[in-house]
Amino acid sequence: MAGVRRYLLILRGDTSTRIELGAGEFRVGGAGAEIELDGLKTTLALLRATRRQVTLVPFSADSRLLLNGCQLEQPRVLTSGDTLTIAHTTIVYQSSTPVTPSHQLRDEAGFLACLNTELERARRGMRSLPILIAEIGQVEWSQVPEALRDRFRVSDTLARGHGERLMVVMPEADTDIAPVAGQRILDTFVDANVRVGLAICPGDGVTADALLSSARAALEHAAPREMGIASEAYEVSSVAGHEIVVADPAMARVYELMRRVARSDLSVLITGETGTGKEVAAQVIHDSSPRSSQAFVAFNCAAIPDELLESELFGHARGAFTGAVTAKVGRIEMADRGTLFLDEVAELSPAAQAKLLRVLETHTVVRVGDIRPRAVDIRVVAATNHDVERAVAEGKFRKDLYFRLGGATLWLPPLRDRPRELSILARRYLAAACAKIGREPMSISVAAMYLLADHPWPGNIRELRNLMTFVASTATSSQVTPGDIRPRLSQGQLLSPPQKTVQATTTFRPLGEEVRELEIERICAAMAHTGGNQTRAAKLLSVPLRTFVNKLKRYGIVRDRH
Repeated sequence: MAGVRRYLLILRGDTSTRIELGAGEFRVGGAGAEIELDGLKTTLALLRATRRQVTLVPFSADSRLLLNGCQLEQPRVLTSGDTLTIAHTTIVYQSSTPVTPSHQLRDEAGFLACLNTELERARRGMRSLPILIAEIGQVEWSQVPEALRDRFRVSDTLARGHGERLMVVMPEADTDIAPVAGQRILDTFVDANVRVGLAICPGDGVTADALLSSARAALEHAAPREMGIASEAYEVSSVAGHEIVVADPAMARVYELMRRVARSDLSVLITGETGTGKEVAAQVIHDSSPRSSQAFVAFNCAAIPDELLESELFGHARGAFTGAVTAKVGRIEMADRGTLFLDEVAELSPAAQAKLLRVLETHTVVRVGDIRPRAVDIRVVAATNHDVERAVAEGKFRKDLYFRLGGATLWLPPLRDRPRELSILARRYLAAACAKIGREPMSISVAAMYLLADHPWPGNIRELRNLMTFVASTATSSQVTPGDIRPRLSQGQLLSPPQKTVQATTTFRPLGEEVRELEIERICAAMAHTGGNQTRAAKLLSVPLRTFVNKLKRYGIVRDRH
């Protein structure tokens, strides 16, 4: 299947790693298994990956083998977000494409086939598509169709899913009909534990995997005798003034691991694409650690010229070089008893790598031009969007430093693999941008949401935030349309404005207003291209840095720390 991208996010101990899944069979268990887990002597399960789907097959009933919190006894077709727990290891299955079984039955496989068909129809018609998942307790399933006979339309498809759950897909149903149908399920089954989860395409996902994951999340957030709404089923926290939204199962596990790792003094290496939130993750680790009352010092290794980098990082003595008229405290000393965050650590020069390694080994720092070592007590969190293992193999990064920095390793999934969070973040960023400039709240149209869902987001969260900021500043109606965003999603960056054809009926606006829009667009493009680095963005536009910063403030374009 074209475009298939499937992998496992494995969280064990102080480490999160990723394993890509191609076609084939993968044993999960002890020594010799393709997915080898510490502490296991036997193989507990088999992952069978075909072109269309991934099936988890248990070898035997084992209380240590849990899928989504339930003991796994029968083979199960996985959907994105499914969580497998084996002893002290957690494995989250992630997929960027829908599962498409080859046959239609009123079981879970048949439901998936129907759901995929209806998702394609909804996309072609640019319509919404609601689905419901209900936990209806201990019932006689043969009586369920009769009990619900007058509760749903003939066009609705009902199925019995894994874990004795009722699953419903409602083609061409208005978004206000689905909650009514969910309430009817609550009214039909009197079991005290009945719960319902509602998810609606495209806002809660445009693939079967994403939509089912959203509906399950809504179900888990619902109290007994209530219905959960996927667009409201997420957690929000604040770290150093930054809002953190967690809805995706994989991200929830990663943040849980961050807080667990934070309790120790282990160095941490955070990897992931640009804009995935590595600095915020580092801040979470610091704020969750015993060092939280001390300084958190961030240093971007790629933003400082090589000739100044060592002075900035390690400090320098008076007279160490021309212009060093006074001694300077480096970032390492500033972080004493706190946390030093080294962003883009793979950009360090060989000399700086050697000095940093010595700091980590001796817990002392020697300023440039000095000979006296100074004791420092720091916890290092490093981040990079490069493949560090490849850099080590190519001799571009020291192996000993890599092992020192990677006491614990965390990989942050890209935004395109977190479809539930995409729509939630888009709405929240848009609302915040509107509030900042004093504009009335805006909504995002169904067609625009499909366009956002299809975009690969190479700039990840940073790119999405910049786009919503731009839309809030330039869109002319109260609802975001594809025309507001399509020209600015070219190759994953905010690039040139759309070509406009001047006709005799052209409506002219004040030139200053059009110049303002163009300036905002090009500034956002430069910031997205440079990952939020103001100095480099100003150089791209050939604008003095002070002028560039003033324009950022004037237009309300805030450099985020993702």
